[in-house]
Formats: sequence, structure tokens, C-alpha cells
Amino acid sequence: MKVVILGAGIAGLSAGYHLKQKGIESVIYEKDSTWGGLCGNFVVDNFLFDKAVHLSFAKDKYVQDFFADSTELIKHIPVAYNYYESKWLRHPAQNNLAPLDSDEKVEIINDFIENKNTKRRVNDYADWLIAQFGEVFATKFPFKYTRKYWCKEAQEMGVKWLESAAGSRFYKPNMKEVLKGAFETQDFNFYYAKEMRYPKSGGYKSFFKKAQKECNIAYNKEVVGIDSKEKILYFKDGTNDNYDKLISSLPLPLYADLLSLRNVTGGGGG
Repeated sequence: MKVVILGAGIAGLSAGYHLKQKGIESVIYEKDSTWGGLCGNFVVDNFLFDKAVHLSFAKDKYVQDFFADSTELIKHIPVAYNYYESKWLRHPAQNNLAPLDSDEKVEIINDFIENKNTKRRVNDYADWLIAQFGEVFATKFPFKYTRKYWCKEAQEMGVKWLESAAGSRFYKPNMKEVLKGAFETQDFNFYYAKEMRYPKSGGYKSFFKKAQKECNIAYNKEVVGIDSKEKILYFKDGTNDNYDKLISSLPLPLYADLLSLRNVTGGGGG
């Protein structure tokens, strides 16, 4: 059985590595000249930059051990803050309202107490945030964060992803905690990430060296079309290849476009 994986980022490398642990060989096709994907990096004037900001805060022991086996790492306890109206509030803001002016704290707390949306029908992420924290707080903090971080309005996002994230990443304080955090600076760290880890060298992708060493990766192989019926991949360089099982780590919109075969310009032998 010929197993092909698209993309040599964290998902593709993990798939290839764990298949090999089960005795199944695979080949990973990567469009770039190196592995790493969105967890990769680049160098400018001898300075290494990650493609995006990444820090590991995984609590799963298997993941922690896997990363530690791949590279030496640095650990630190994170102290996160929110910058709001020229003030710094420790994260999560709902537990750390002390720096705000009295009128604003009263407005937020009063809305938190009188929140009539706790049982509202949740159709999107905005509904969920309002139901949890009240409309005043949701508008002032998580709505703005969502706009900046996700580049989307909260109303444009669904809620299925919350099924796994809500329990660990969204802290909903009780009334006593809200009031205490409004009157005094909190020493306790309510932030869900209790420890951050980063490789000592090589950037974030170094966490996946263990997987990369076990994978068969073909570089500079950009897929431009997929014939799912005949099980053929078409590449930008004019070649093609067949497969029995296909694992894709590509963005779903891109994968859907490749299945349409609109980008296929023909191909030679694989």
C-alpha cells in the first residue's frame, strides 16, 4: 500500500512518523525546499525568525517528552497581560479588573451579575462570549482580541472548536473572584498556560526533529491537482504520481480546489 502525505508541517510530519511506528512507510510531498510548514522559519541578516509566533504549552506528557527528545529547550512561567486604554491588565482580564476606573468596573460587574444571556441560543462565537461574560465585557475585551488575533469578527466564527478549548482556555470566574480581582492585584496566575517552552536553537520547528528524521520527504513538489477517482497527484514541475491512501495537511479550501483539477496543466511520468 502506497501512502502519500501532503505537507511537511507539524501535521504531515506527525502523520508520517506515527505511521512508521506502526510499520507503515509513506512519502511526504512538500512544496518548499525545507520542512516545517507554518512552524518553519527564515533568516534575515543572521537573525532567525519563526514564520509565526509559537510557544509550546502542551500539558500532555507524550507531547512534552517528544519535544524534549527532539531538542534542548528553554522553560519559563508566562505572565500574560492585556493592554487596554493605556492600562495593563493581567490575563485573563475577567479576573484582573483592578487597573480600570471605578465606573468601568461597576459597568462590567453589574452586567456580569445581571447577565440575562446565560441561557440564550448560541449561534456563533459572539453569542457564546456574551452568554459567558456579559455583553459589556465581551465587547470591550474578547471581541477586540478576536478581531486582532483571528482577523474575524466574533459573529463570523462558529462554536464547534470551543468543545475542546472552552474547558481549558476560557476561565469563567465566579462572582467572588471577579470582585476580588476588581479591588486588588491578583498574585494567582489564572492563565491556562502554566509553562511555556521553546527550543534553545533552530526555532520552533526543532521540536519536530525527531519526527522529521523518520520521514521520507520529497521537497519542491507542489501539488496542483488531485484526481481522487484515479488516485493520481499532479505536480507543478509537470510530473505525477499515484497513491493508494492520501493524507492531506493542506488548508481545506486549497485541498478542495486541488480536487477540482482546474490547476492541472498536464504531467509526465512520476
